[in-house]
Amino acid sequence: MKKIILFVVVCPFLIYNLHLQAQNIGINATGAAPAASAGLDVNFTNKGLLVPRVALTATNAAGPIAAPATSLLVYNTATA
Repeated sequence: MKKIILFVVVCPFLIYNLHLQAQNIGINATGAAPAASAGLDVNFTNKGLLVPRVALTATNAAGPIAAPATSLLVYNTATA
């Protein structure tokens, strides 16, 4: 009984620790591991990547995005 209680108490900590060590994400159809140098590795042979669509107020202004990060990628749906 003590072993079961110990297992139930220790197991969540081990799982939580494994989750914290995951630094990158791989999205693919093969289940391959993501590239070590990539934060997000998307790899498909017959599908594309759909980035967020935003109607920007101007091509040289970030509005309506508040505090955009450097190298932020969006698709501008506005005609201006």
